[in-house]
Amino acid sequence: MDRVDLKTIKNNRHITIGSHGFSHTSLKRLNYEGLVEEIVSSKKILENELGRAVNFFAYPHGVYSQMCLAILKEAGYKAAFTGRTGVLERLSSDYKINRTEISYHSSSTLEFRKKINGSYDWTILKDRIFN
Repeated sequence: MDRVDLKTIKNNRHITIGSHGFSHTSLKRLNYEGLVEEIVSSKKILENELGRAVNFFAYPHGVYSQMCLAILKEAGYKAAFTGRTGVLERLSSDYKINRTEISYHSSSTLEFRKKINGSYDWTILKDRIFN
């Protein structure tokens, strides 16, 4: 996604823009300084471009370390999404949220509608992390 794409969708009330790291590097490979660079730089760049807070992070390649969780919290993110497929467990951490895959090729129209309406995933915590 580039700046033109961001400008196109940034005011769409149905889309929440989050960070995915600065260079899409696997975070498990990085030391503390590298993690701060990936997590904090991407947040600052997006916030500067959008003119508003960026509160959510999706781990590149779906992987993370315990150090990532601390840096995300310190940087001001409200939640982060893993690469694990599955519904959100009620006691799950806000920084280890599972995903429900949405794919044109693997979902019927009915399944697609259920997924985007939250029938499968994280909506039980929506009020806690999005407000």
